[in-house]
Order: sequence, then C-alpha cells, then structure tokens
Amino acid sequence: VPYPESRGGNATTLQCRRRIRQSATSKDSSAQAPHYAKGWAPSQLLHASELHDALQQQTATSEVLRVISRAPFDLQTVLDTLVQLAVRLCEAEIANIWRPKDGVYRMAASSRSKEYLEKKEYLETVAIEPNRRTVTGRALLDGKTVHVHDVQGSDYNPNAVVVLGGYRTVLSVPLLRQGVPIGAIALTPVNSPPFTKKQIELVETFADQAVIAIENTRLFEAEQQRTRELTESL
Repeated sequence: VPYPESRGGNATTLQCRRRIRQSATSKDSSAQAPHYAKGWAPSQLLHASELHDALQQQTATSEVLRVISRAPFDLQTVLDTLVQLAVRLCEAEIANIWRPKDGVYRMAASSRSKEYLEKKEYLETVAIEPNRRTVTGRALLDGKTVHVHDVQGSDYNPNAVVVLGGYRTVLSVPLLRQGVPIGAIALTPVNSPPFTKKQIELVETFADQAVIAIENTRLFEAEQQRTRELTESL
C-alpha cells in the first residue's frame, strides 16, 4: 500500500515520525499527551494523522498478505483474519463476510467467532439475496459500497443479524471479481456513529484481499479436480 505524498524525507514529516515514536514508546502516554501536541501547527498534526493512517493500513495489509502467503489455500483462515482486522481498525462492533451458497448469500466468517459457533445452526439459515431491501443485498445488487447511517429508520429491511444486535449504522462492501460480486463484507460500528472515509477505504482494501484469497482457492481446487480426473482416466 503506497504511502501518502508526504512520505518523503521532508523535515516536517520526519519530525512527525519522531514524535509519534516517542509517544508510542512512552511509559506514561497520558502524561506525554500535552507535550505531544504542544507547539504543533495544524498542518503538522494533519501530516501526523495521515502518516498514522497510512502506517496502520500498511500494517493491516501486510498482516493479511502474510496469512495468505503462509496458507494460500486456507480460505477460512484468511476470511477470519480479515473480519478481525476490520473490527479492530475500523472501531466496529461486528464484521461479517457473506458468500454465495445454494443460490443465496450466507455468513462465511464472523468477527464474533465464539458467538457464531454457539448460534451456528440458526445463523446458517440467515440468507441475503441481491435486492434493495437490505444494505448488503443492495451492495451485492449494485456492486457498490453502501453506507447507511440509520438502517432502522430507513426504508431498508434489516436482516436478522442487524435486528438481534440492535444495530443502526451498517456498511457493506461487495467482493468484486472482474466487476461481478462474489460476496460482501458488512460492518456495524461501536455505538453506531457513521464510518469515516478512511475506514471505508480500508474495508474496501480488505474486500479486494478477500477476492484474491477466494480466487487463489478456486484456482487451486480447479487444478486439484483436473488432476483427479486425469489420474482416474489413466
């Protein structure tokens, strides 16, 4: 993931990096907070914030790529990693990935893995179809990111997961392979504030990485099938 244009070696950026490191390694971060901001111009604070966001996104992307490289065909591990990172970095309450199964879309990964396993039998019956009645349904239908600030006060029909959790804000990003949706990742934030532009962009990056993992697995399984067929024909 490329850094912002300010990544070069200018003095302001380097100063931001030094102050960020000093703050991060301080034993008493709360005591250092006033010193951290003292004397900083608004432009310096903006650069520091942008640098922090860029570093955070690069770290998250690197973590996913490491998982993919270690287990390139273990799709479930990759999807589980993605939803956990999405919750942590986007201040979300829950993140789910939906994948096609039996003509509809069903939950394939959840950041609340323990609760998911406890309610697996029920949650596996929850299905989403590409339509305009749900946020994720619309993301799948249009192939575009959908961000609704108050789903329970809108024309949308919240799915069972949203209703059970009492969530209001919902973000859904489609997983696109050559422009065609093959799934979606949906998030709800803590205390239901809208997601920021940076957070939405990060989830879109996660969606792209999920597609890479899904495609790797698809190609591997197709090759395995061809090998089995060839072996059987000999």
